[in-house]
Amino acid sequence: MARLFNFDKIFLSGFLIEAKKEAYDFLEKIILKNISEVMNIQGELILPSAENGKEALMGAAHYGNYPEDFTERVSRKSYVVQLKGYKRQEFDDDVKKSISKIKEENKRSMKNDIYNEEASNALIDESKTVRLYHQSSYNPSLKNDKFIRNPDDVTFLIHRGDKISEHNQMHGVSKRFYSEEECIVYATVFYSEDPKLPEDEVKVDLTNFHKIHQFEIYVKRDEDDPMTAAPKSRLHFDVRIIPDNNEAKFEANVGSRLGNKIPEFRFRDEILVANIYSDDEQINIGDLTISNFKKNVDNLAVGVRGVQKNA
Repeated sequence: MARLFNFDKIFLSGFLIEAKKEAYDFLEKIILKNISEVMNIQGELILPSAENGKEALMGAAHYGNYPEDFTERVSRKSYVVQLKGYKRQEFDDDVKKSISKIKEENKRSMKNDIYNEEASNALIDESKTVRLYHQSSYNPSLKNDKFIRNPDDVTFLIHRGDKISEHNQMHGVSKRFYSEEECIVYATVFYSEDPKLPEDEVKVDLTNFHKIHQFEIYVKRDEDDPMTAAPKSRLHFDVRIIPDNNEAKFEANVGSRLGNKIPEFRFRDEILVANIYSDDEQINIGDLTISNFKKNVDNLAVGVRGVQKNA
């Protein structure tokens, strides 16, 4: 008998029967042997439980304490972000007057109001680009050429096939970037369903990727923040993806926390559930063949056209 799927392990839970240990162990061995023969797998892969029927209770307790350990979904798409940074042009007289008026009013929200006014009226100087960097997640102080993000470079947010855990749904997947001078950043999000992932994750050919959104991020130094006030200090900004049941939500945030929140973007995406077999694999069960849905639809369309033509 040919097996339909490959198994790493099979776990048995609960009680088989109320009996003395000797009788219980004997019956359990018979059942394990029968399962092994019926499923055509090695008996060593079938593991009985030693928790005496408490598996469901222990599983619920573990899930409550460590929800990030559980996942049954994988990403159907790869998502990347591409960054371009520019210095801003000098503000015109009307904007300067508005900023001066905000300073004269000296409200409690003055810093945020000034940021919002500047962000709404800032224009890029295309002749003056600004170097941007990706900040290492495992060593934030690390800085070398590997983390430079040139205008044609990308950074992966999620790869096709990545597991989507409960932790990802709750907190999202965030990438942190920074510049060393004030600038305007265009963060463009692309997606692809190409199953072949690139070997180089920065220098990527975007031929098979589709543009879905672009954030405009006004990166400004906060003179009252000792972490950003010094020259050449890092001015951070983040791009985050939050996978949900039927969509992917994208956010961009400025590290200084100044001004209004940048509007989020939502993109329809049915996250793939229970990735049992690959897109191209066919599964035969009796006289039924299960294969890629799109291929079935294409074949059906061809068959209908052939019938119409013959008629």
